[in-house]
Amino acid sequence: MRLGAYNCCMKRVCIFSVYDKDGVVDDALLFFLDSLKPVLDRLVICVIGFLLEEEKKKLERFTKEIFFKENVGFDAAAIKFILRNYLSLDELKHYDELVIANDTDFGPFVPFSEIFETMQNKQCDFWGVNLYNCKLMPHIQSDFRVFKRNMFPYFYNYMMSEISEHETDRFTVASNFEIIFYRKARLAGFKSDAYNTCNYDVYKSTYFALIEDKYPFLKARALSLYDDDADQYNSALEYVKIHYNYDLRLIVEKVRRKYNVHIRPMVAKQILCADEEEFINFVDKNKSFYIYGAGNFARRMYLYYEEYMSKLKGFVVSNPEQTGTLFGLPIVPFSNVFDLETPMFVALSLKNTEEVSLKLKDFKNILFLNIER
Repeated sequence: MRLGAYNCCMKRVCIFSVYDKDGVVDDALLFFLDSLKPVLDRLVICVIGFLLEEEKKKLERFTKEIFFKENVGFDAAAIKFILRNYLSLDELKHYDELVIANDTDFGPFVPFSEIFETMQNKQCDFWGVNLYNCKLMPHIQSDFRVFKRNMFPYFYNYMMSEISEHETDRFTVASNFEIIFYRKARLAGFKSDAYNTCNYDVYKSTYFALIEDKYPFLKARALSLYDDDADQYNSALEYVKIHYNYDLRLIVEKVRRKYNVHIRPMVAKQILCADEEEFINFVDKNKSFYIYGAGNFARRMYLYYEEYMSKLKGFVVSNPEQTGTLFGLPIVPFSNVFDLETPMFVALSLKNTEEVSLKLKDFKNILFLNIER
C-alpha cells in the first residue's frame, strides 16, 4: 500500500464535534479553535444537543458550517452524522487530509502549526496527537486524528458500517471508534504515527503525562477527578502555567461550571500492563484459556484480540450467582474452577486484580492485565 505523503500545501478539512450540557461555548474552546483554524481550509462543526444562540455566534467566526444532531452516540456519531449528511466520500476527495477532533481537551500547549509541521514528513496513512502506549492495547486516541486521502474510503466505510449513531454506551462507542478501529486499520495494512506517545494515563496521571511524555493537551474530564488527587492536578496546572504560559482561567472557569469542581488528589498508581507479545505467547502456549472478568476490560480484550479468541473457553467471575453468556461463551463462577493448572488471563481493574490475586495465589498459569509496578 502506498503511504500518504506530506507537502507544504496540504488542503485540509476538519470535522469538529462539540457538546456542552448547558449549551455554552467556553473561552477554552475558542483558544483551541484559534490555534487549529490556520492549518485548515475548511471547518465543519457538529453540535451534539444544542447551543444558546449567543454561544453559537462565538463559533460562527470560525465557520458558517455548524450543524446540530440529537444528543446520542457521542462524538463518533457526530462524525458519522456529518459524513453521511454533509461531507460525502466524493466531496472528501477534494482534500488531502481529513482532521477529526472534538472539544474534550484544554490546550494545545504547543500550537497546531508546530504539531502539523512536526508531522509533515512522517510516512504514514493516519496519525494522532497521542498514541496511548498501554502495551497490551496500544491505540491512537480519538480526540484528535488526521487521515490522509488514500485512507478516506477505508475510514468512511468503517464509520458507515461499524459506528452507530444511536449507541448509548460510552464504552462501546470508545472501543469501536478508537481502540478497535486502530487495530483493524493496522491489520488492513495502513501505517500510523503519532505526535506524542503517552506511557501514563492522561486522565489519572495527568502530571506525569505532561512532564515525562510531553502531552500537549490536558483532558477536560481529567479535571472532574480533581477532588480525588488535588496535589497532582495542582502540579499539572502549575506546570502548564510555567512552561506554556497558558491562561489557567480558561481551565478553572470551565471546570467550575461543567463539573462543579473548585480546584485539590494523591498521585495515581503507576500500572504495568502485560504487553501484546506476552498475551499472544500466553495464548499460543495454551490449548485453551479463560478470561477472569466479564466487565469493560474483558470485553475490550475480546474485541481487540478477536482473532485469538477461538481458544477462549469462557469468562470467570467472582460472583457465585452470576451466570449467562458473553460473546456466546459461558460466564463461569470462580467456585466452579478447580484445576490449579487452568490458564487464566485476569482482565480486571488494578483494585479488583489485587483482590482476585489472593484467590489465584496457588494457580500455576495466570497472566495479569494489571499489576502494581
